[in-house]
Amino acid sequence: MGSRENCPKVETPLTALIPFRERGLATKQKDNSAPKDVWGLTTAERPTFWFYVPYTKDVANLSAEFVLQDGEENDVYRQAIALPPKPGVMSVPLPSTVAPLQVSKTYRWYFKVHCNQQQTASYPVQVEGDIQRVSLQSNVAKQLAAATDPREKIAIYAASGIWYDPLNMLAQLRLANPNDVSLATDWQSLLQSIKLQQLATATLLN
Repeated sequence: MGSRENCPKVETPLTALIPFRERGLATKQKDNSAPKDVWGLTTAERPTFWFYVPYTKDVANLSAEFVLQDGEENDVYRQAIALPPKPGVMSVPLPSTVAPLQVSKTYRWYFKVHCNQQQTASYPVQVEGDIQRVSLQSNVAKQLAAATDPREKIAIYAASGIWYDPLNMLAQLRLANPNDVSLATDWQSLLQSIKLQQLATATLLN
């Protein structure tokens, strides 16, 4: 996490909707300041990333960007991101112009908010993590092929340890059916599984 010196105060920080794990879990005493790694799997050639963004476009001198790098720290994708009109959960999809992620390769992503464009030396508020594309196991592929209900497919993906795909599928279902209580419950359960239940009621931005 970078410096917040030039950023407006927010109740809930910039957060990636990704599982996280603390480094050095072997220590018996919990350290709330310990660095955390975020990491997840996808089967998509061009996955969609989801973030809770507390900063809005109406605040002066704010800008955001998303960066995806390969294992050698070469930029695969770098794009300015339009901040939302209100705080909420927003998506960053990889466009069709980006080369497909290679299977079994790990990529590093960054979502950065620059809070004072006049101070180029200042550090942005940012979240970062790793993503790896994998191939589905044959038994999982068969289950998905046999499933007709999108919610069933989401559950199959989640049970197989895939994160990005079911998150995006469920988010898209919720955007298409904002008043569906069962989808809202599924969303809450999914976020609770990665200890981000406090974001379950955040506005899902289209």
